[in-house]
Order: sequence, then structure tokens, then C-alpha cells
Amino acid sequence: MVKKRGVHRPSSHYDQPHWRNLPPGIKVLIAYTGFITFFYLLYFLFAAKKPISVVFGVMLSGNIALTIELISLALLISILYGLIKREFWVFYVSLAWFSFGILNALVSLIKFSSEFDILRKVLFASSLIIIILNGIIVWYVYSEKKYFKTKHLNKETKAKDKFFVYIISAFIIVSLLILITYGLEFYNTTLKTTNEIISELKIAEVPDVVCAQKSGSEQDICYLVLAVMNDERGIQLCENINSDFYKMTCYRAMQ
Repeated sequence: MVKKRGVHRPSSHYDQPHWRNLPPGIKVLIAYTGFITFFYLLYFLFAAKKPISVVFGVMLSGNIALTIELISLALLISILYGLIKREFWVFYVSLAWFSFGILNALVSLIKFSSEFDILRKVLFASSLIIIILNGIIVWYVYSEKKYFKTKHLNKETKAKDKFFVYIISAFIIVSLLILITYGLEFYNTTLKTTNEIISELKIAEVPDVVCAQKSGSEQDICYLVLAVMNDERGIQLCENINSDFYKMTCYRAMQ
């Protein structure tokens, strides 16, 4: 008789979780969580001095951002540990984490509509991807509640595990391609615009007028470049930037 995952058996100990015995969906979830955790660690190695965090569409910096990112890293490590060790509390923690990610991305998606041009595409795509991806993960974790409670595992692979593995894998690949495409477009467009603005500012008698006459993302980039070129007036020039993204970048450049 095949033992079904999620059925309690009379035993005083839980099965020791071995990687080969874990459901495929849980393996993918562990790998995905580990991937995110790895990038958080890289973030602290290279950007801890100038931390930045986005919460409900608001870009934060300084100690507040650092605290938020530290809490996020601690939660990710806890989730990773709980998934590997099959701790029941991780069911609630992971649901809370990925659900918050959906809410945060949803609010940010609405607020990012004020951004300009290609930047809006990048932010929009990123938020939409997080909403869909986290939504799939929340569904899977919730459907696997008994996995965290049962004492004995079997090696039976359920249809939902296969579906979760295929849909997550395909979605991540497609999402990466979309983000890379938009990211390269944003980089090339911004680089071209920046070089043109630098040339204009170098020959301008009154650089501020050059920026004031521009609009949209070009104006923001202009004030950002001008702030970098004028350290004494840098912070004041940053205040003229409309985009939260470029304004935060400007403030970080002034630190």
C-alpha cells in the first residue's frame, strides 16, 4: 500500500529530511529561496554602506533601509532552514513572507506609474513578475500544509509538484529574458541620454537652464548629472528630480 504524503503515522520522530526524499516542488522552493538569500548576502557585501530598500513603492535609504534588509535576510535564512528541516512554523513564516511580497509589489506597481519611459517598463515588469511568482509559491506552500505536519514522507510525486516545478521553471526563465531585455534597453537609453546631457552641460553658460528646459526622464537625468558635477549644490539639485528612482540615486551619489 502506498503511503500518502500528509497522513499521520504513529511514531515519536519525524523522518529525517534527505534531499532525495523531498517532494520536487519543495526542492525547487528551497533552491529559489536559497537563490534570493544568496543575492541578499551579495547585497550586504557590496552595498551595505549605501543601503536602499523599496517598501510599498517608497524608496528608503540609510539605517531604515539597512534594518529592513537585515530583517529580510534573517527571515529568508529562517525560511531556508525551516524548509530543509521540515519545521512546521516555516509554513506560516513563508506564507507571510511571500504574501507580503505580493502586497508590496502590488502597491509599488501602482506607484511606479509615475515613473518615466523605459524605467517604468522595468519597474512594472519586476513588480508584475513578483506578484505572479509569489502568488504561485503561496498557492503551493498552502497546498503543502500537511507536508510540514506529517511524521513520515514517501517518495510519491504528486501532479501538483510537477505542475509547480514546470510552471516556476518556465516562468523564471521567461521573466529573466524579459528583465534582461528591458534592463539592457534602460541601460543603453540612459547611457546615451547621459552622454548627450554631459556634452550640453559642459558648454552651457547656465547649466540649470539646460535642465529646466527638458522634461520627463531627460530632465531628471540632467539634474542628476548636474548634481554630480556640482558637489556643493548637489543635494539642492537632487530636490528638483521628480522620479523617486533617480532622486534616490542622486542622494546616494551625494553620500
